[in-house]
Amino acid sequence: MDTVSSTEIPRIVFGEVRLSSFALHWPGIRRKMQGYDVVNLHGPVPTLSDVFLLMTRFSRPSSRVPLVYTHHSAIEIEGMLKATDVYNGVHRWLSHVADRTVTTSRFYRDSLFAPSARNVSVIPWGVDPVPGIVQRSPREPGQPLRVLFVGQMRPYKGVDVLLDAVIGRAELQLTLVGAGPDLEKHERTVRSRGAQNVRFLGRVPDAELHLAYQEHDVIVLPSVTRAEAFGLVVLEGMVRGLVPVVSELPGVRDVAEGAGVVVPPRDADALRRALVDLAADPHEIARLHSRSLERAAELSWESTIDAYEKVMLELAPRESEHRVVDVRDGGSGYVVPRQTPRGSGDVQGANAGLPPTTRRVRLGPGPWATPRRGVRGTTPALPQNTAVDTAVDTAVDTASS
Repeated sequence: MDTVSSTEIPRIVFGEVRLSSFALHWPGIRRKMQGYDVVNLHGPVPTLSDVFLLMTRFSRPSSRVPLVYTHHSAIEIEGMLKATDVYNGVHRWLSHVADRTVTTSRFYRDSLFAPSARNVSVIPWGVDPVPGIVQRSPREPGQPLRVLFVGQMRPYKGVDVLLDAVIGRAELQLTLVGAGPDLEKHERTVRSRGAQNVRFLGRVPDAELHLAYQEHDVIVLPSVTRAEAFGLVVLEGMVRGLVPVVSELPGVRDVAEGAGVVVPPRDADALRRALVDLAADPHEIARLHSRSLERAAELSWESTIDAYEKVMLELAPRESEHRVVDVRDGGSGYVVPRQTPRGSGDVQGANAGLPPTTRRVRLGPGPWATPRRGVRGTTPALPQNTAVDTAVDTAVDTASS
């Protein structure tokens, strides 16, 4: 399994706008694809996934490799909404060249394609189960509701709305984990308003992040645009029993359905009411805590991998002797040891900043390729140092958000 990440291709960044040089690399990518059975393209990524789809549309049918297109979300940039609406429509038209489309939510399936379309599959992302019983730090009587935000400090994340909702409320204690271009601005806001119930931890190691999950009651995602594709951090919190409070956005609301509270985006008053109501109702917190655990159990990486495997095996040429494998902790196929140095061997150096369960790697000959187990547990693991010709996965920046 080879991976081509958007972070590996030179690009120009203007705030929230990223322009890739992928078109210049297309001839090499096209030649490389001829040795594979299935290609999995993730998007939309302007000037990358659209170029891939456009080039594929005008390629000779005899030279095309079966294509699975994974659609994450719409592109939505404040101040450029008309332009992004046009772009989303063009990208939707281009994506019809794919042999199979995968969306992470029912909303995107129904809005982009007919709900009954045979070549569209809904496969949500997953989460690794937490071993053993989830141990949580109890909330003492009279203690504030402990609210956790995890994510990048970027405009679409809605941190300014969250701060407006929480600052000055003694019954709420907010912790923010993550870094980004807006971090200093948010820190200035907190200082200027004299807030005593907000703290920023910045970027933290995995062990510290896991401890933060354990010590909080609520995971909040107040994103304000459809650039929020799914909300993996919400699922990471739910698997540990945190109650999700999220914006009513496609994908995000599907994760939290029945297990938390959904509020209108950009509505600080509604978000404040939701959090204050939870702070005053420990019985509701306990009920949603249990439902969060149940909901997270329904969304595992194992089920995600099985669903992708089924799609790819249906498209792979029948004469192919290769099996589709995935490269994720807790999944089928091969994994790369976490201690593998960035850029060593065939690893492409695109793993930094990804969730611990999702890693962008190039699997090929090399002593670092470690067999885990066969696909679906029925096919014997391939020998070490064996190249697996299965997919070129053009990954998306937002997959790790």
